[in-house]
Amino acid sequence: MESIVIIYTLTATPAARHLFAGWDGGLTSPSNRLTFIMESNLVLRANFVTNPFVAAKGTYRGLVLH
Repeated sequence: MESIVIIYTLTATPAARHLFAGWDGGLTSPSNRLTFIMESNLVLRANFVTNPFVAAKGTYRGLVLH
């Protein structure tokens, strides 16, 4: 019996004021884009954290706000 292999790609997109923190579960990756082959009972979880940086208006030059 031949098995059908389908390759999937998921892209995690954080909501406003959040950052993507990585994938975990059956596969792990720090990249927000994950390509994988579906397997029985595969569990994937996209993790997000609150952005600790305060948005501010101004001109940025490196890490200094002018």
